[in-house]
Amino acid sequence: MNKMNNADKFNIGLGIVNIIMLFITIIISIKAIKSNELIAMKSGSYDKGIIKMSLGGFLIKSDSEYDIYYGFENFSDSILHLTNYPLGIHNTGKKTIDNVRVYFQYPHFMKMAMEDTLLLFNDKLTNIERIFQTVEPYDQILYRINSIDPGFSIGISDIFAVKESSTGSVNVDAKTADNYDVSVLVNYEYAFKTQVTFTGKDIEALRYYFNLNFQKVSSIEELILKVAPNIRESILSQKSNRNYFFIVMPTIREDIKTDLGVINMTESKGDNTFLCEFDNAIETIHVINQSGEDIKQVNLDKGRRE
Repeated sequence: MNKMNNADKFNIGLGIVNIIMLFITIIISIKAIKSNELIAMKSGSYDKGIIKMSLGGFLIKSDSEYDIYYGFENFSDSILHLTNYPLGIHNTGKKTIDNVRVYFQYPHFMKMAMEDTLLLFNDKLTNIERIFQTVEPYDQILYRINSIDPGFSIGISDIFAVKESSTGSVNVDAKTADNYDVSVLVNYEYAFKTQVTFTGKDIEALRYYFNLNFQKVSSIEELILKVAPNIRESILSQKSNRNYFFIVMPTIREDIKTDLGVINMTESKGDNTFLCEFDNAIETIHVINQSGEDIKQVNLDKGRRE
């Protein structure tokens, strides 16, 4: 076995010293990083604004799709109904968010968006500017807000027009296999796809997708029994993985008679917006208010029996 000479011993010793110095350097670097982080935390450099969006008092997630069913007691296709989104924007962070922009996007062909000339909007009092523009195939409403301070919330209830029900029936002429003419009653249901986008300084754009549906009903239970069976079938057929939806029962504010017809002004807000959830068996709907209380259970078997 060869013995180490003095040069080998010196090289090994030097290597050990270098490793020890490397560890010391790493420890000093880590301490320096942690010290800088502590200084940044104390100075507020890490503080930032955090945006949360709510629908009728219920927090919702960005990049998600939500079904909203509006129930109008005096709904008529001959009346122009005006209602709104019951949306809220909340800064739950520790820093003011500047240069806030909120975009509402509607399908242009449905003429849902209200032009600025049709609304009395007092931006001097609210410090909010509203701008209407058409960018085919959408109508877009832009709200400009100077800033939202930490811990503050702003209600953005953009008003839109509802001109017709989302459901109905129509007679369709057809022929049987043996060439007889028949008339078939076909039921239909559709939704208006809309989008809300939020941006702000140092905030990544947040997008929310909504399917708006409008029905003529007189109660929460009637609305649920009317729309829930189709939603249930979508869940069972795996066309949808959402076991919940929202309903809104707008409050009538006033009817305005004009030369062009009647305008029905309604208001959608937190106390008339409800979250509806299926139970595990998808047989019962639980109706939850903005306080989180389960105020009603609707059994879908009742709707099938009737």
